[in-house]
Amino acid sequence: MGGERVRGRSRHKKARPGIQRQKCCISFCLLLVLLAGICVFFVFRNGKTETDRVLAKEKMPREVSLEARDIEKWQELLYENRISEEFREGLESFAFESASLVLRQEGGNVNYSPLSASYALALAGCGACGETEAEILARLHMDSREELAIQCQKLYQWLYYSEQWAKKRSERYGGSGSDEGDAITIGNSVWVSDSAAIEKEYQKLASCQFFAPCLTVDFKSPEVGAAMGEWIAQKTNQTLPAPVNPDPDNRISILNTLYFYGGWRSRFAKDNTKEDIFTLSDGERLPCLFLNQTMESGRFREGDGFRVSYLKTADSQVIFLLPHEGRRPEDFLGSPELLEIAMNPDAGEWKEGEITWRIPRFSVKSSINLVGFLQALGTERMFGEAAEFGGISKDPLWISDMRQETFISMDESGVEGAAYTVMETEAAAIEREKPAHVDMILDRPFLYGIRTDSGIWLFLGIYRQPDQENP
Repeated sequence: MGGERVRGRSRHKKARPGIQRQKCCISFCLLLVLLAGICVFFVFRNGKTETDRVLAKEKMPREVSLEARDIEKWQELLYENRISEEFREGLESFAFESASLVLRQEGGNVNYSPLSASYALALAGCGACGETEAEILARLHMDSREELAIQCQKLYQWLYYSEQWAKKRSERYGGSGSDEGDAITIGNSVWVSDSAAIEKEYQKLASCQFFAPCLTVDFKSPEVGAAMGEWIAQKTNQTLPAPVNPDPDNRISILNTLYFYGGWRSRFAKDNTKEDIFTLSDGERLPCLFLNQTMESGRFREGDGFRVSYLKTADSQVIFLLPHEGRRPEDFLGSPELLEIAMNPDAGEWKEGEITWRIPRFSVKSSINLVGFLQALGTERMFGEAAEFGGISKDPLWISDMRQETFISMDESGVEGAAYTVMETEAAAIEREKPAHVDMILDRPFLYGIRTDSGIWLFLGIYRQPDQENP
């Protein structure tokens, strides 16, 4: 018995090193799992860092606890944030001045957002001084940068609260947000090199009046361009998902985004979408899918060499200018005055009648470098070493690049548009008389624009030819 106990104890003692090794292996594996989890966490976090930091630092307009049925209070809130007529007229003037140049570009379809360009200019201008400030204010038709910042803040808040009310109505009464109103969203951000110093007062202005977070980054890191692209994609409903490629020597990047969606008040039936012929300016004929609809009651006007009409979304007008046979859209781009006379819905005598519509179903992406156009309009100083942006930074800064990417799409349901502008610095039934009938057969090059009911031009474009890859 004693021997057995010894043998038993001996066997037990011999087993201990194996158990210890197993415990060590288990502990080591657990440690590896923990370390791997930590690494995955940091990789994931770092992969999202820049965009998350921008979104986390965004200061939005104050939240309001109003119900959808609080109509008077919502109206009061929107009234408080109405922009001045001077500012609206300034935005309109800038829209026609710049678009008359931008849309003259030869070849292809061009879509442009004057509002996005205006916001980027305003955000830079509110940090400018001297002649640079004077040039930017003159281009935006404003007397002071203080008033410019106030009006930009009001427009942002007006659009924000309009969208919030639409969501509340949708939640209470059902339907989609687009049934209650157009979606119009603006975004701003300022990306600052870690080797540049930005003034605290400018950071406060950007945050509080433009709702633009200021984020310190290393422009030499490829992650920054990806993060800027991701931020733009989030702000434009994934319509502009491509990454931005900032200059590694960039000091500051000012970014603006604009997103729009409006469902047609009178939608086009998909069964009526048919292929037909689109005739280019040079006479070439190409097949194209067209949206078709006849509206019993619409508005149109005749001009010198053109016809204009529009389609309504919830809160906006999509305006189309169709040149007469033998005329070209470029004929109406010779000056801001010509374009305004042609496109402005407040100009000319409008008539009512039955309208037959035929519109190409299309989507267009444009990439525009705005530097030359703004210089041609007299905004030159900010693009050279004599630029004065002391309100942004004590470091010498000038605008080395300003470009815009846009997207526009029209189909049977409605119209969707998006843009970003990046500015980089170095350092009932009544018996009626039978109405007139007109055709808006857009089977040749034409102009178009999207204008809110409050008079803000979101987009202006020229359609020259169908996209053969995506008919």
